[in-house]
Amino acid sequence: MERTEVNAAEEKIAAGRADKAINLSYVRAYNVRLIMKILYEKPLSCLELSEKIGISDVGIRKIVKNLQANGMLRVAREENVLRKKGNQHIRYTIDPAYGFFLIIDFTHLSEAYEVFDYAGNLLFSRRIFSVPYEDVSDEDLLRVIGEIKRALNDWGVDCGKLLNIQICVPGQVDEKMRCFIVSQRFRKYENDGEGRFFRLFEKAFGVSVAAKNNVAYMALGELEKGSIGGYGSAVYFFVGYGIAASVLYKGKLVEGWRGYAGEIGGSKFGNDGTFSLNCSINRLKDKCAPYLETPDFAGLLKAYRAGGPVREIVLKSADVLGAFISMFSNFIGAEVAMIGGESLEYGEEYFGRVKNYVYSHTIPKTRVIVSALKNAAVLGALEEAKKRTIADYNERRSAEMCGGE
Repeated sequence: MERTEVNAAEEKIAAGRADKAINLSYVRAYNVRLIMKILYEKPLSCLELSEKIGISDVGIRKIVKNLQANGMLRVAREENVLRKKGNQHIRYTIDPAYGFFLIIDFTHLSEAYEVFDYAGNLLFSRRIFSVPYEDVSDEDLLRVIGEIKRALNDWGVDCGKLLNIQICVPGQVDEKMRCFIVSQRFRKYENDGEGRFFRLFEKAFGVSVAAKNNVAYMALGELEKGSIGGYGSAVYFFVGYGIAASVLYKGKLVEGWRGYAGEIGGSKFGNDGTFSLNCSINRLKDKCAPYLETPDFAGLLKAYRAGGPVREIVLKSADVLGAFISMFSNFIGAEVAMIGGESLEYGEEYFGRVKNYVYSHTIPKTRVIVSALKNAAVLGALEEAKKRTIADYNERRSAEMCGGE
């Protein structure tokens, strides 16, 4: 065999080995994610995990032992269970002492930060009082950071065990460029190539920071803890002071390649302007201003319940919402459409009007339900925080194995 043929053969073998290594690494990471997701639901033994997910008992034990050595799992404390070393009945569970997550929610009227331990237990929650509604600046964010650090210190939380931070924000975030695409509240960070918004938190806390549109987090929260987890395709519509939507397909959030999607408020709708102009609370307040005692949502609700022109305007907006949901659901084949946001306070007549319109105009019939989770955005962010920690573990393991080879 000539030298060139030998080289070609060696390169082919090396490429095959590389492909195999990549595939094994992917499978190992997938198995870790699957095992952790199951153990977040309830404690199980290695044998029970093996029977549940179809991986060999030996393979499960190796992964579990590594996770336990890393501090992410511990032996579950259960009554009436034999605890001999190596016994198949020893069950494992998430170790809450591994660390904690910080969730910051900048959603209008829900501004708060919440701290969860690694097992997902809420440690404490605080409202944010030092940030304006529009044009948030570095100084405003630094005040929020100072508030959070003082609260963590007062609570006795070890900041060295903070795992990552998830931030729920109004507006759309380019997760690749790490800046806002559009946001009334965070205009100073739009198209910012330096990623200042993220760097302020990363510098202060020394951990990775992720931010998503709050409605995307809401949809993820409903997927994990709400009423739409059992559907193959779903769409979550937030109809409040602003308008947004998120699509869920096979248990995952549909996003653009840069991590943002769902900005539908500016969509043109008939001859009456945009979707937002017809349905958002801010725009309906403007439309109904001559009939309101007070220029706020409380004034809008009071006038709506009293009847007259405001009631007609709001119910007409329900027809527009129903038409938009129908069009969207037909386009993606949604099995269920969920509605969240302050507009649900209009009550059953408003919601019934939306539902009847959708039932009459979708093929097949799309089920319409309302959001029942008050803290869906925070719960969705918590699930993302857990996934980020597991991804960090997989990345470290992969680097260690590559270094060992």
